Amino acid sequence: MKKLDIVSAVIFFAAAIFYFVFTFITKEMIPSTLMINTMIIVSIIGLILAFLSKGRLKTISIIGNLLVLLLIGVLPIIIMNTR
Repeated sequence: MKKLDIVSAVIFFAAAIFYFVFTFITKEMIPSTLMINTMIIVSIIGLILAFLSKGRLKTISIIGNLLVLLLIGVLPIIIMNTR
């Protein structure tokens, strides 16, 4: 229980790096369905771990994982529904 904040922060940073790589380096505006689902699941796990943690990285992990969920989960749904 002591290191949950570190694990949650690592999950956030890994998800952010994967989002950056698959969006800007591979030149895809919307990542593939498998990547979206994987990153949503990983971010939800990171959020759960962040809410269970009591360390200094709790707020960074919560905000970061919510931001990844917004960029990966909500924005592609909005973009797909406006076409």
